[in-house]
Amino acid sequence: PLFSDDGFNQNDINGDVAIFNSCCAVVASLIAHYPKQLYGCPSPLFSLLLALLTHLLHANPKKGISQKALEFVKICELLIPHKDIFKKHVVGLILCYIQSLNKGMNPTTKSRLMPSIYALLDMCSSFETRQINAMIDVPSKIVFAPVFQSYQKFYQYHGQA
Repeated sequence: PLFSDDGFNQNDINGDVAIFNSCCAVVASLIAHYPKQLYGCPSPLFSLLLALLTHLLHANPKKGISQKALEFVKICELLIPHKDIFKKHVVGLILCYIQSLNKGMNPTTKSRLMPSIYALLDMCSSFETRQINAMIDVPSKIVFAPVFQSYQKFYQYHGQA
């Protein structure tokens, strides 16, 4: 059948995952092989990362979220060795995540995105952390506090620096 019971075409879902993964592979390749060229133009890079994150936040959690989130985590972890250059730009990605948390996020999406958010938080210095804290309202602070506390308690980057 063209459509499954829930109205989604399985080929479209697979195509969506394939396209998202391909975009992530291109971005990951650019970060891995041409980081110094990206130092001069972080705005387009982080605009693209924001678009990828926004797609993840609005995607149906039952339709390939695990594969997509895994690819996004790879990108976020590739940024960590370059945190001195990119740390001020990750604030926007974290704020987007916090805004989505505040609006109500599916638990599956939240758990799948947690490693990428931890990697982004790992890039932040105390200045960026204070900046994030100053930019969010009280309800957002309440919702984000457990995420930040679990990051502080459990997260440790294990990649290559």
